[in-house]
Amino acid sequence: MITLGAFMVVNVVIFSLMGMLRGWYKEVLVTASISLGVFVISLADKYVAAIHLLPEHSPQKFLVRGAILVFLVFFGYQTPRWRSASRSLGTLQSALLGLFLGGLNGYLLIGLLWYYLAQAGYPWPQFVRPPNPADTLSVFMEQHLPYMFLGLPGGIQSVVAIAFVFIIVFLV
Repeated sequence: MITLGAFMVVNVVIFSLMGMLRGWYKEVLVTASISLGVFVISLADKYVAAIHLLPEHSPQKFLVRGAILVFLVFFGYQTPRWRSASRSLGTLQSALLGLFLGGLNGYLLIGLLWYYLAQAGYPWPQFVRPPNPADTLSVFMEQHLPYMFLGLPGGIQSVVAIAFVFIIVFLV
């Protein structure tokens, strides 16, 4: 069985390569969809009674949060071909920026899913277990999950605002 830290590193590398191939323009939209997903989840946790009333350490709450996040990220990756062709210059600079943003998206997506899994108390021990204290990579990564700096009350609102200002100013 692979540790959560190793799983996260492998996925960040895969998302980085995808970002390099897709280009920075498409990856910015995915970053915005991830931040929008966290914002929607935080609002749903607070205002939607069906989600708010679920216990914090329940597998159902993890499944709802994960479904919202994956749904929005899936549609963030579904960008039209014609828009990116006019913005992607095919240069080394564009590829490196796509590599960085792809890695950031992988870190955000897998890290947020890991955080929600930890909040649920790792409900499926036959598939995923909490990090072993001897596994220093997983322990370090669990202490630096994305939700730690996206936390409420002001973190995610600021990220969403900055992401959409960036999209409106530079990409539209």
